[in-house]
Amino acid sequence: MDSDDEDVMAVLMDEELAIAAATRDAAGGDEHLAILVSLLAMIAEEDKPIIGGSAPGHHKSKPRKRMKGYCMLYADYFADDPLHGDTVFRRRFRMSRKLFLKIVENLREIDYFKLKRDAVGDLGFSTIQKCIVALRMLTYKIAGDTQDDYLRMAESTAIDCMYRFCRAIVAVFGETYLRTPNVADTAQILAQNAEIGFPGMLGSIDGNAPPVQFEINGYQYDKGYYLAYGIYPRWSTFVKTISNPVPGGKKAWFAQMKEAARKDVERAFGVLQARFVIV
Repeated sequence: MDSDDEDVMAVLMDEELAIAAATRDAAGGDEHLAILVSLLAMIAEEDKPIIGGSAPGHHKSKPRKRMKGYCMLYADYFADDPLHGDTVFRRRFRMSRKLFLKIVENLREIDYFKLKRDAVGDLGFSTIQKCIVALRMLTYKIAGDTQDDYLRMAESTAIDCMYRFCRAIVAVFGETYLRTPNVADTAQILAQNAEIGFPGMLGSIDGNAPPVQFEINGYQYDKGYYLAYGIYPRWSTFVKTISNPVPGGKKAWFAQMKEAARKDVERAFGVLQARFVIV
């Protein structure tokens, strides 16, 4: 380890000690202390000779030095004075650093994402490393073996991280963000759509919603409807556009407003695709 590396490691260890002291009773306190101990052990191991496998013909495992990967990641994005600020983090990972750290804290409660030691006693990947790997693969639709150079993670581990990350997000946040609309949600959706000229319109053709009541031209309705394209069945709950309406008439105005409302949904999905290429 050269002098520059030693300086970086010293700064990181000082920060880890400060974080550990500030979060002694928090869920992440034990993880920070374990990382600190591993960094000290890594420095002590630098000058020891590398010994190959004991069995003839067996390949020795790659010395990936997971904690070196953690040190670079931490210095780049999570130190008190990181190399890359909030703007770069949002651009690269499609979310704010604050939101990312909130996700990390929640996933740290799941056994797979906890920082643990492997069979030979070496410290494994931190929660931050596992989450960053998953986000990189989701954001850029890149292969698992591309995470080995910077984050020091093998292809099979990276793929496993991504799948477990997706399942964990659904398990932890699904009840809040992936549920079907409740009565309050439906009322808000109806109010927003009524403002653009579509009272009673629920907007999306996915999922179920509670019963609704609304009035159009003096008629009372107790069932909402969805805007859809011509490929969907001719059901009363699907409102489709009018093909080739006479310009300037009511039907032309309806078709224009209907397509504008549909474009809102398409734009929202387009933003999601732009942020996460894997979609």
